[in-house]
Amino acid sequence: MSSSRGLTCLLSAFLSLTGSFAQNLYQPFEFPAQIPSPYQVDAITIYNKLLFSTKSKKISKDEIARYCEFMSFGKKSCFTSGHLYCNWEKAENYLNNVLHQILPDSLKNRKNIHVYLTRDADFNAYSIYDGSIFFNIGSLAEIPDEATTAFILGHEVAHYLHNDSYRQYEKNVIESNRSDFKSKSVEISFAKADYSREAERDADSLGYLFASTAGIRLHDMLTFFYEDLIQQNISEKANQRKHILNVGSKRDSGLIANQKLVHDMLLDHPVSKERIDFLTKLDQTNRNKKYTKGFSVDNQLFRSLQQQARYERLNTCIQNLDFYDCVLYAFTYYLYQPDNANYLYFMLDGIRKLVATEDEYEKKGFLTQHLKSYFKSRQGVLHNLNLLFTDSTAMGKIKDKALADTSTVAFENYEQAFGYFLKKSLALGFNEANLIAAQWNFNQEALRKNYCEMYLENPAAKYKEYATQLMNNGLSNSLKPNANELFVINYLNEEEEYNDGVYKRFIASNEESPGFLNELGRQMKKKYPDKQFLILDSLKEKAFDKYNKMGVLIELSFMLNGKNDKSKERKNEVYFDGGSSAEQKSNKPDLFTLDQGLWYFFKEHKIARLEYVSTSTYENKKRARRQEENYLQIGYFCFDIHDANRIRHTEKQYKLKDLDISGRYPKYVMELMESR
Repeated sequence: MSSSRGLTCLLSAFLSLTGSFAQNLYQPFEFPAQIPSPYQVDAITIYNKLLFSTKSKKISKDEIARYCEFMSFGKKSCFTSGHLYCNWEKAENYLNNVLHQILPDSLKNRKNIHVYLTRDADFNAYSIYDGSIFFNIGSLAEIPDEATTAFILGHEVAHYLHNDSYRQYEKNVIESNRSDFKSKSVEISFAKADYSREAERDADSLGYLFASTAGIRLHDMLTFFYEDLIQQNISEKANQRKHILNVGSKRDSGLIANQKLVHDMLLDHPVSKERIDFLTKLDQTNRNKKYTKGFSVDNQLFRSLQQQARYERLNTCIQNLDFYDCVLYAFTYYLYQPDNANYLYFMLDGIRKLVATEDEYEKKGFLTQHLKSYFKSRQGVLHNLNLLFTDSTAMGKIKDKALADTSTVAFENYEQAFGYFLKKSLALGFNEANLIAAQWNFNQEALRKNYCEMYLENPAAKYKEYATQLMNNGLSNSLKPNANELFVINYLNEEEEYNDGVYKRFIASNEESPGFLNELGRQMKKKYPDKQFLILDSLKEKAFDKYNKMGVLIELSFMLNGKNDKSKERKNEVYFDGGSSAEQKSNKPDLFTLDQGLWYFFKEHKIARLEYVSTSTYENKKRARRQEENYLQIGYFCFDIHDANRIRHTEKQYKLKDLDISGRYPKYVMELMESR
């Protein structure tokens, strides 16, 4: 089911938060002003070709059309949403060189088999119907060597050759059409290829064959997967213990064991132990084969790119507002390179933003939220660092010996951790830490000014203007001369729900949106002639770099509100800088204090007021007997500098059967705006 929050979350997942970092730090990826031509996708042409070539006697033509539409428009969205590194040629060329080394001669000339590097911090890779392989930055940051890269790419080529994305879709549709199908529908995901165990084993076999035939030594790959198994077991045990605590009143250990068995049987990917055993047997079968190398292209280049990938992984977490993961990754990297200013920067910035956007995180145990069964209340991970690592020798390699010593725990919670890493940073002469400390102490005037003064004493300080305004508590006042009022609207999004999942009707949305937007624009200009009417998707065609900075404000507002009300209509208001209560002001920083990039963005574009509206329709096409109304949902968000930095968010739902839809909904958007 859709909501404006869901839409903005999906949108903001690919949007840039700041785009600028401190001097002497790693300079993160910057989006080009326009999407380069190799990454421009004609979804309609792809859809028609795929629809013509996809035949099946097992599912209906309508169901085939849904697959073709989702694949074609899903690929376009992936290429045009900021999800790809569309101008990092060095990294993309390297991955494709590795792939080329392992492809058999019969496939080397297929230009459609191509690897793209994606801005996703998770460890994952996936392929689609046309041979496009998407390799996450989180994978490049994590894999132990080039050989593992080769195996993973070979595995994804196997999925493409076996047409597994369509085969699994077809299987899911057949299963969902069964009369006894009772499972809840799951949203179809372009990047979520949940193949069967058999398909995964086949892909493992062929991926291993590709790499080993090329003479690549895969022993380290097996070690890597084995270590992953250890970490998975730790997580599974933590989940099992938590579950036992939740159902402890039943005292049925047999039930727990049975649920674990059922869980393993339903996994689409083989559990790690099973996968390791299978790959080990493959390795033993080929033990007489002479492996000539641990890499196929350039090991030094791999190490260089991996270091960059780790910085980008952290930067992606910050941009995608995944602050917990940013702290987790930065901390694990820091332990082995404690003098690395980049890791200290992301650690401090991640902790600060996590505490600011998550209620009561300041006093929670450091990095133990997903391992609660192993720790006492409010204990930090320093009591058992082994739980963060899979390699048994990892503890001995830690360079910050004070953190490895469990006899004297250096800190327990996030507040104490911030103080520890701030002290480390300042001891290294890392000036950016002063600005982060000033933002951390935003509501303590003396400390805020002191840290800003120390920051400004450095001639190389990059954010001098921002720090000056922060020091004098003038971030908002300095922007009040701004005159531009932006009204940002996204395309009308139409969705339907079937037995096998939520289906986004891309073609219908594209057909309906122009009329909807034109009429809404006409009404807007008549009612609010001074506002600038901006269609978000059209912006990315003209200014892709600006598109990727627009919209993060919306997602941050939800995080600061901390609400996810499921009611049909809701309104949230949050006040900063002289808001409704001293308590609200002391607990949360305003958005400009939270991130200097937002302040510079408003300053550069002279924005005084930003409003955003998302509109979606949802229709239930399931055959199951459930009483759910089809509806129109409108989400409204506003940030007004002249109104005490007030963030307002409103959602409203209308039943489609009660609406006069001849005007395709723009009047209901206006109605919501006028009632704000």
